[in-house]
Amino acid sequence: MDRLINIFQSTPIRAGQPGYEDWNCVEWVKEALELARCDGEALQSSTIDWGLVRNTAMWYANKKQKEHRFDGQGTYDQSKTATWDLLTRQELIP
Repeated sequence: MDRLINIFQSTPIRAGQPGYEDWNCVEWVKEALELARCDGEALQSSTIDWGLVRNTAMWYANKKQKEHRFDGQGTYDQSKTATWDLLTRQELIP
């Protein structure tokens, strides 16, 4: 876990950098997962199929948006981040 955290903390945020005008958080996740995959030890049983990870993340974000998770109209504990476990295919934190 420490290796993975270190990789994620070291993955640069490229917003505003020349050559990265279309960069966004999705690109950050893609780069961070690729760095973790290349490390060889940071990931074990985790899914690293970028298409599956991206499609699931976009589906989950849209689901949370429809449930008013982000606009203050829902009754969610905003101190906790909504979390979906891709391996077990269940929501851990609504």
